[in-house]
Amino acid sequence: MDHRTGEKLSRKPVAAALVASLLILFLGVTYRVIAARLGISWGATPLDPQTLEKFPMQIGDWTGREVLLDEAIQRKTNADAYINRSYSHSNGFGSVGLYIACGVRARDLVSHRPEVCYISAGWTLVETHQLQLERQDGIRLPCSIFNFSRGGLDKVTISVLHYFIVDGCYCGDVSAAMIKTGRRFGMADYVAQVQITSSNNLPDDVSEHITSDFAVDSALDIARLFGHFNKNRNRVR
Repeated sequence: MDHRTGEKLSRKPVAAALVASLLILFLGVTYRVIAARLGISWGATPLDPQTLEKFPMQIGDWTGREVLLDEAIQRKTNADAYINRSYSHSNGFGSVGLYIACGVRARDLVSHRPEVCYISAGWTLVETHQLQLERQDGIRLPCSIFNFSRGGLDKVTISVLHYFIVDGCYCGDVSAAMIKTGRRFGMADYVAQVQITSSNNLPDDVSEHITSDFAVDSALDIARLFGHFNKNRNRVR
């Protein structure tokens, strides 16, 4: 074998390594583009569903029970993990539904919000407003309240309190959440949405009072669910 043949053979591993490097680079760029389009942060790790299962059934004077979520609805939520429960107060009067969904596909999570999903399910949005609650440790909790109705003579009314947690930051409405996830790419390490629904046919002020009370009572436990995401953050504590 002459030296020219040896040179050609020695170049093959180099060429193969170069092609492999270029392929890895191409695939990495492609993944980043796809991830950005899907609203997935580069390197984001989905939340283990078992993490949310640790959420307590007893929260102060509130006692919870699991509520099965229809499989078709589960698929539509695009959540990596979720909680769907009802909680009743020991006084026998207050009762709420609690839905928490979490995922790394920020755009999908943000799109599933009360003013979209309830209206598509046949509810009429009567009124909405923002409010600032205060957690038991003094940290402010911005929220949105939605009042819905459905039906004619047998009209049913409910109130829904809603907020997002984006990478450890509270967001009271979708505009704030979109700013946090980034208007251009809609990317975040994780997005969680919290939805607290009142019992049917209570006066709006009573419904809002009950949902707000539960939001305050549950806020610290909800924040702890995502504590391992927030080791280097000083936002949701």
